[in-house]
Amino acid sequence: MRGIYTCFCLLLGLALAGQKQVFIDRIILPGGNLLEGSIIDTPDTAFVHLSLMGSDSTIRIPVGLIEKIEVDDKGKRMLINGHSIPAHGWYGGLSLSLLSGQSYFSYDETKRQSLSLDLEAGYYVRPWLTVGAGVAFDYYDEFILPVYLQSRVFLTRWANTPFLHLQVGKGIAVERMFNREEFDKSHARWMWQPGLGIRLASRRKQNLSAEIGYKFQGFTYDYQYPDDWWLIREVERITYKRVIMRIGLTF
Repeated sequence: MRGIYTCFCLLLGLALAGQKQVFIDRIILPGGNLLEGSIIDTPDTAFVHLSLMGSDSTIRIPVGLIEKIEVDDKGKRMLINGHSIPAHGWYGGLSLSLLSGQSYFSYDETKRQSLSLDLEAGYYVRPWLTVGAGVAFDYYDEFILPVYLQSRVFLTRWANTPFLHLQVGKGIAVERMFNREEFDKSHARWMWQPGLGIRLASRRKQNLSAEIGYKFQGFTYDYQYPDDWWLIREVERITYKRVIMRIGLTF
């Protein structure tokens, strides 16, 4: 496990190296020609000074030749190599996770691993904050379907940035939705999962993320057994605890 955290920290360092934040402004010229870069504030009212995207060059454009200026006041985050990440609006996501943890039985030292699939959708409330909802397909001793709310807080203003992630939701015991025995009242309880991740920008609309977290999923086993004149009831409340390593795709 120590090696996994070491690799994660190295990936974080590489992701943050050599970045620069700029804003994407657009100047539309006659004939539909388009220039992109960052508009530089100057006292020169006859020209617009534009720092070209992807280079250190600055050009002066006569105001009379400009049909329209689109200033990116939303603050789209961008790398100097053209990679970018949206900072406002709706997004969707798909991620695959590895869940790893010990059996909840105190006498069983078996390590258990399983895969988990997440589907999510959300909104950029601020360039550094998203809120959303999702559903996961998890397997412990049986399939559980957590439905959750979540939030991400991005820790820098760069396109490639670490973030804090929190999911809170309620699990659904899938097997018991379709095949519940007469005296079985077992059910999944609350789920919550904090995590630390890295957002990785790209030249496409889709962007990758990597994350390490810890998931808690409550479950109650509740059985009643008929015995002549009365029922014998057994109730056991457990909490599945899993280290989670997730790779995600947002679009």
